[in-house]
Amino acid sequence: MANRIEQARAAVDACIREAYLRAAAAGDLPEGADVRGSVEQPKDTANGDFAANHAMASAKTMHMAPRKIAEALIAHMELNGTWFASVEAAGPGFLNFRLSDKWYQDVLTAVDDAGADYGRVDDGHGEKVMVEFVSANPTGPMTIGNARGGVLGDALASVLDRAGYNVWREFYVNDAGNQVDLFGKSIEARYLQLIQGPTELKGMREQEVAAISRTLKATAKELNVPIIALSQLSRQAVTRQGGGGKPQLSDLRESGSIEQDADMVIFIHRPDYVGLSDNEGDKEKTQIIIAKHRNGETKDIDMLFKGEKLRFVELDDALDIRASSMPVESALNSSDYNEFE
Repeated sequence: MANRIEQARAAVDACIREAYLRAAAAGDLPEGADVRGSVEQPKDTANGDFAANHAMASAKTMHMAPRKIAEALIAHMELNGTWFASVEAAGPGFLNFRLSDKWYQDVLTAVDDAGADYGRVDDGHGEKVMVEFVSANPTGPMTIGNARGGVLGDALASVLDRAGYNVWREFYVNDAGNQVDLFGKSIEARYLQLIQGPTELKGMREQEVAAISRTLKATAKELNVPIIALSQLSRQAVTRQGGGGKPQLSDLRESGSIEQDADMVIFIHRPDYVGLSDNEGDKEKTQIIIAKHRNGETKDIDMLFKGEKLRFVELDDALDIRASSMPVESALNSSDYNEFE
């Protein structure tokens, strides 16, 4: 994309050169002079939008005072159709140009024509640049410096991208190593501390789980709501001889306090899922084992697990379906059977 400021500088230089040719033809300035100079943007806008020193740079070759040269150039300057509304002599011989409305109109037209690519240049020519910023340490607090670095780093990368560089943004996250491992353990300790209260977390794992179990029971009683807690089972159920791999209360890991505090303990047993059966007919068979029920009976309920629907279907209903003329899958899609979702 063309640089509009550089284009304006070039236009100033062209206006001055054309004015010199007309002034020389009229005899107001010596012929054959090489009129050159620089065009800058003044820091003080009172000196115009662009200032040129061509008159001062040509004073030696023309053997004239710079101010006289500037005035002669202005006298023969034609600004109609250009980006400039006026030009004036200042100081020892500066030519100060002021932009016209046409300049701003043309800039807005260029912005609209370029769309999202306005301002994009190719100064970088595809050179690869990596900008690495923030790289916050998750084990420590985030600071205002991290936020500032994120804004500055991303903005710098965006500017480089618009300038034609092939930019790679890199944001390191220190998520590995002993420091992060300790951070995870500290979160776990804080979690247990919130459940147990502000006490030192000392003792065996079984004691910690027991404290959690008692807290959950007290919370359920206080709020008068059921609380469902999930617990891991030991591998003894699978490796134990006899019993078909069915889990028992003793298989609850870490603490017997779960068994003691819970009003109900329910196991879900799928022989095929734990590798205890290769029989295709057992693929969906599931047992819901009510191993403890403080206010009712304990029993095993034979069911089928329909994985594609995430449903448990009582086995007796499924057998009745198979005995009927209705296709099993069609029947299982109906609502005339007991199901648990």
